[in-house]
Amino acid sequence: MVRRPHPSQIKDELIGRTRPILLTLQAGPLLLLLITCANLASLQLAKAASRTHEIGLRAALGASRNRIFRQLMVESTVLALLGGTLGITLAVEGIALVRKFGDGLIPRAAAIQFDMPVALTALAAVLATAVIFGLSPALRLSRADLREHAANRITPPDVERRRGLLVSVEVALASVLLIGAGLIGESLMRLLSTNPGLRTDHLLTLRLTLSRSRYPTSPAQNAFLQQALERVNALPGVVDAAEISDTPLQGNNPTFEFSLEGIPHAPSDPPIQAGLRAVSANYLPMARIPLLRGRYFTVDDRATRLPVAVVNQTMAQLHWPGANPIGQRIRFKEDQRWLTVAGVVADIKHLGLKADEGPVVYIPYDQKVQDWLAWTTLLVRTSADPMDSITAVRSAIREIDRNQPVADIGTLDGWLTRSTALPRFTTVVIAARSPDSHS
Repeated sequence: MVRRPHPSQIKDELIGRTRPILLTLQAGPLLLLLITCANLASLQLAKAASRTHEIGLRAALGASRNRIFRQLMVESTVLALLGGTLGITLAVEGIALVRKFGDGLIPRAAAIQFDMPVALTALAAVLATAVIFGLSPALRLSRADLREHAANRITPPDVERRRGLLVSVEVALASVLLIGAGLIGESLMRLLSTNPGLRTDHLLTLRLTLSRSRYPTSPAQNAFLQQALERVNALPGVVDAAEISDTPLQGNNPTFEFSLEGIPHAPSDPPIQAGLRAVSANYLPMARIPLLRGRYFTVDDRATRLPVAVVNQTMAQLHWPGANPIGQRIRFKEDQRWLTVAGVVADIKHLGLKADEGPVVYIPYDQKVQDWLAWTTLLVRTSADPMDSITAVRSAIREIDRNQPVADIGTLDGWLTRSTALPRFTTVVIAARSPDSHS
């Protein structure tokens, strides 16, 4: 029996990490609308006070209170409709910008459009604004004894009090929006100054997924990738080439259950998990990931040698606190071999600048036994612009297998930029909506 996912699960899957930005995009316009309404209401009160003489003359000439009330409400409605029309026009242009710059950041950004339900909601907001913020001045002028104040041009004290209250509300709302924009901007600056933990410049990235029919086993996969590295390394302008099973900074971090030698683990205990990354022997030094203890992998760490692993600092501190992790042994659930820890490296921002990567185990690609792990990311460090080497690298791979596809071509600097795209997008949106940008 196929179990259908609950609608809330589907919603979480679609929205995921973009929920804060979507809520921010809703809260920002709402605060700005309230600020604008408070500002206009204050102006309307001032205008109404200045029109006491005019309305008094109309009453003296025979205009009824209902007629005066309708006139003032019509004026408020026309003003609201003009503002709403301008707002809708700007919203249509804004949606086009969101679809352009939010593609890849907001789920289904290309499907965002200004449809009929949105138009009706905007119309309802316009009419509600006209009624709520035009009602008070209209009631005051229609109910006052206008004939007695027909010649009086002094602003009444109650109007001044109401205007003062509206100004206070406007300042409070503007402060909330400005403080929010400042906090988001500060958070973005801290994020942009975060060290990713590895060197990202001049690195071309290419995703290779090997066919299981042509490369069904780990030895066959390893042989292909070794040839690819040799051919790419021989290309002009290539400084070094390496590989890793999952692209750094892209957000992929497959985790697996493992056990520690000498440390009992009861069946009722929560599983011990860590990320698993298969890398070429030169990946860690090529990526400039600092070595804290022990050694990096070498070309001697092949399938026929002692199975080894390199762990990150979080893994070492979590499972061997106060002890030397070098020489300790671990074993993954899907691999019955014991892996001897040969080195400890610093943590990196593998999941992006906003997230810590948690415990991680690196293994040499030549020693992997997981036949299903038939994919890798080729990282090519060049002396010039990495994008200029795409054609040559593709040709080198096709010389080995002309049917081998190459996907996700880019640069590691590009992935670093994408990891900060969502907070940068949020900051731009909030800054564009802040009161000082409209002054």
